[in-house]
Amino acid sequence: MADVNDTNSTRAKFEREQELLEDATIDEADRRAIREFVTHRRQMEDKSLNTLISDIGNLRRAAERAETPLLEMDIGDARAFVGRLAAPKASGGYGLDPDGSGMFGYKRVLRVFFQWLDAEPHYGEYGFGERISLPDRNTKEETISKDELLTEDEIERLKRACMNNRDPVLIDFLADVGARISLATSLRVGDIDGLETPRPTFSPNTDALSLKGVRDVSYPILYSRAELREWVNRNHPDHTGPNGRAHDEAPLFPVVEHYDPDNREMMAAHTSTVRKSMKRAADRADIDVERVHPHHFRHVFMTRISDSELNDRDIEHMSMLVDDRMRMRDRYDHTGDAERNDSIFQSHGFVDPDEGDESEGAPEIVACSNCRAEVKSTAYHCPRCGFPLREEIQNAIDAARAEMRETTVDADERAEREAAADAATVVENDERVAEEFAIEDGHLDE
Repeated sequence: MADVNDTNSTRAKFEREQELLEDATIDEADRRAIREFVTHRRQMEDKSLNTLISDIGNLRRAAERAETPLLEMDIGDARAFVGRLAAPKASGGYGLDPDGSGMFGYKRVLRVFFQWLDAEPHYGEYGFGERISLPDRNTKEETISKDELLTEDEIERLKRACMNNRDPVLIDFLADVGARISLATSLRVGDIDGLETPRPTFSPNTDALSLKGVRDVSYPILYSRAELREWVNRNHPDHTGPNGRAHDEAPLFPVVEHYDPDNREMMAAHTSTVRKSMKRAADRADIDVERVHPHHFRHVFMTRISDSELNDRDIEHMSMLVDDRMRMRDRYDHTGDAERNDSIFQSHGFVDPDEGDESEGAPEIVACSNCRAEVKSTAYHCPRCGFPLREEIQNAIDAARAEMRETTVDADERAEREAAADAATVVENDERVAEEFAIEDGHLDE
């Protein structure tokens, strides 16, 4: 369990980095300068704790690993240190990819640190900081190919493999709105609005840490609305709100065991718990566990909206990428040249919209054929009534029910017939039980 305002333990991580800085075997002048730099970044530049954690950690390690104290460096010393970071471990280096995220972290903070030193009147001249160039962040290690993206069917299989009612809703939500896991787990029930209307939205928890500059505005909820509605109204462990629904102050995605409504602020699911749960579900669903992590669903989301007819301003709003951060959209764009060409041909009327289109496309919201509730077109079951929405499941259940009825008729002993009749009644009236029986009896794969 975690504080709903800090589900990633960001404050504890920041305090730990401060302790490591104090204990580090580095030049005392470097330690003092790093402290002042971090204080300036926090108080004057309003940097997030996550940024400060990265700053302290990379500067501490630089001070430990460089042969020259940071405050005594010139451009030659900085160049030598970067070279040592990239040198193979076998030759005494640290083996960092020159274009990788690790090198980016070092060079970014050294560049900013030396610029800050140069601007401070009580330090010397460090104008060479401007000459530390940063590698391109769109590196292979930080991107996912289109072939690696989870398909809509794999997402549904992953949801089916979850062992509680919370995780399928969270998976649907992440893929639907593209939120980072720290934002999603910091949401409270009251941050969701209009679930019973055609225009449901969510707003960030402004008290939460580490939201990476997300604007405090409302954002649309599209395909996860049905799952969210049932979760908040029926399956959420908090039932202290109106009509037995979850209380507005309850975490939207809380712990599923030992939930305490009297201490609801501390009942949020920790981000590490969510990651582990997803890995276990992936293993049960026979999906490569390396493909399944919370940030993967941001790629799924961006692919959905990039393939849609939304304009750039709509995409900017939905993705929560603002102004210059929109350049990061390229990291999530999995559209190939052929698909872009097809889109251009279609928009100009040279080919029919569906001609040559092999993409899966985004899901749709449809009505359950049993209870008429809203449901995502790719779902296996209706989140409200549990009715199976896929033909292969319905056929398997029908076969299982027919077999159960035959067992009732063919049983020799009265007690056996009565037991079979009772089981048949349950199978006839409970779609979930019927599906479990169909799986157990070999009519349906898990």
